[in-house]
Amino acid sequence: MMIAAIENDEPCGFLLHGPPRTVIRVYQTCIQPDARLIDHGRDLIDQLTMHGRAHGSQAISLYCADDLTANNFWAALNFTRVGQRRKSTRRDRTQWHWMRAIGPHASPDDLRLLDPERPPRVERPVDPRYDALKQRLGRLLSLTPRRP
Repeated sequence: MMIAAIENDEPCGFLLHGPPRTVIRVYQTCIQPDARLIDHGRDLIDQLTMHGRAHGSQAISLYCADDLTANNFWAALNFTRVGQRRKSTRRDRTQWHWMRAIGPHASPDDLRLLDPERPPRVERPVDPRYDALKQRLGRLLSLTPRRP
């Protein structure tokens, strides 16, 4: 979903977010450099907050790379830094996890409970029957004549 910022009948920024669940995830926020000091970013967050409240959301969540000045923006809008993660991409950067309570029943102390970090994926043991089935299928496929 997208919310657009408009100035002089022209788009000057946008905010991409997920559906309004208990926690709304912000995927990307972008404001033109020459429009950053005109409160367009604040307006986008205010619109998202109203949308979230109307749908019963309790918080807004986002990640921001630690080397960006946008972290000051999120702090100025009363977002709380609740954690960090290492994003393994080409840039291999650390990202700060920011959250802001917006619901009537949410407080800044509850943010970690609303959106806990996902535990690392656990490798499940392979069922021995799977290997046996895979071997039988392999033998059957090797016995099947191939069409020219």
